[in-house]
Amino acid sequence: MTLKKLRDHPDTQGIPVIFISSLDSDDHEGQGLRLGAVDYITKPFNPGIVLARIKTQLELKQARDRLHNQNQWLEAEVNRRVQENLLIQDVALTSLTQLAEARDDNTGNHILRTCTYIEILARQLMNQPRYAAELTEQKIRTIVKAAPLHDIGKIGIPDAILLKPGKLSAGEFDIIKTHCQIGARILLVEDNQTNQEVTYQLLEAFGVTIEIVENGLVALEMVKKNPYDLILMDVQMPVMDGLQATAAIRQLPGRQNVPIIAMTANAYAEDRQKCLNAGMNDHLPKPVSPDLLYGMLVNWLEPVQRDANETSNGLAAISKPGPSQPPEPISPATLMHQLSLIPGLDVVTGLQMLQGDSDLYIRILGQFIDLHENEPTQILQALHLHDLKTIQHVTHTLRGSAGTLGAKAIQESAASLEKMTRTNPDPTDPAYVRQIEHLTSAWSDVVQGYRKAVGDKDVNTPVAESTPENPMQVRHILQELHRLLSANDTDVNEQILQAKALLLRSMGDDAQVLEKQILNFDYEDALRTLELYLKC
Repeated sequence: MTLKKLRDHPDTQGIPVIFISSLDSDDHEGQGLRLGAVDYITKPFNPGIVLARIKTQLELKQARDRLHNQNQWLEAEVNRRVQENLLIQDVALTSLTQLAEARDDNTGNHILRTCTYIEILARQLMNQPRYAAELTEQKIRTIVKAAPLHDIGKIGIPDAILLKPGKLSAGEFDIIKTHCQIGARILLVEDNQTNQEVTYQLLEAFGVTIEIVENGLVALEMVKKNPYDLILMDVQMPVMDGLQATAAIRQLPGRQNVPIIAMTANAYAEDRQKCLNAGMNDHLPKPVSPDLLYGMLVNWLEPVQRDANETSNGLAAISKPGPSQPPEPISPATLMHQLSLIPGLDVVTGLQMLQGDSDLYIRILGQFIDLHENEPTQILQALHLHDLKTIQHVTHTLRGSAGTLGAKAIQESAASLEKMTRTNPDPTDPAYVRQIEHLTSAWSDVVQGYRKAVGDKDVNTPVAESTPENPMQVRHILQELHRLLSANDTDVNEQILQAKALLLRSMGDDAQVLEKQILNFDYEDALRTLELYLKC
């Protein structure tokens, strides 16, 4: 009777009830469970067993409650983590404002006056029908928060000019006008498209100028031509890796002290030491955490001063990932809820990386699926060829991208397989097949769940529409492929997989044809395909 009343009342119907009784027959236990009890313990009982069963039922209740309130929990958790990141941004911006005030009281007061003026103006405009929809409270707070940056460049102007009591000469005035062009300029060296876009979004929110290249060789050429305030350097890349690029950069005149931060999924102490030995200043683990990234920026970026001829004139265009295609008109909250139900996909972690931008997360997740769609098959094919080196490279790349987007099951399976290639040199070991099956299953769960959630609609930016590549970089890779093919060197199989994303953006469908020819060991046909491009 008591249990029935508990089950009938909405406030108590979800509370788990455990019967403790001296009636120990199977019939009595079955009757108790049919009435709605979650467990049945007979007397005399063991206290340790009772506590363990209570703990189990409490954990199950917490899980049921969380699933029951999945949408609310998801939104609250994302909001909590986003607020943490926004707080870090606020601290960084406040530090910059205080730095400006320390250099020049007039500049500091001007910044504060401008912030107040902008807020007053925005609140007046939000009452106008033309601006009411756009100027929300959140948007106004963001605008006011960013306002101090408009004049922050004056901290890079020499004291002799900034604090000069009299009238400025024409030359001095030209220099002070460059304050709006003084700011952190960052080079992101990263070959993984998913990591490129996620890191770009995080850096853009910090208000810096970003340029992106895909390997160390191109980075070296960029650093020869342009001054950078900080370089974020991936370690494992095709053509020239991050360690080689860093060592070469340190040999360049005037580039010995530019901060270079290693970005790598390898978190072992010996890996960090290799980075430091190559000349890097610090180590940022992947997947990149927004708070760690912003901490690095605050720690390593310093106010910079450049001559007028080193400002924006002649700067390379920002290599921002290509424009996106918006998803089909479906509620983002509904779609995110559906994605949160996919086994092995932690959307909270993925959203945290993107400052809670669900539309961007959905698009990048779709790009990730398109970009890596054939890799489980490539891994299995490489195993049949006993090519552990290719498996190691593919799984390393897949692990990094999956971790960035919260695809933890794929990340963990890829990491285990990558580790196996380093510790088990026998490709005939059945453990390889089992681990590849785990990875394939995890991949299938995410792909099928994503496509079901979006209704099999294409919501991604086609890879071929990304930013055009440096023609010299592409030509260098094609020449290297040609050299390996001409020598019948099977290292070309690994090289084509490393350069796949870059060549797809440059060669379109021909890149897929070339990849298939090489992986099928049709080296003569591959040479003919390459020669058509090398003659251009």
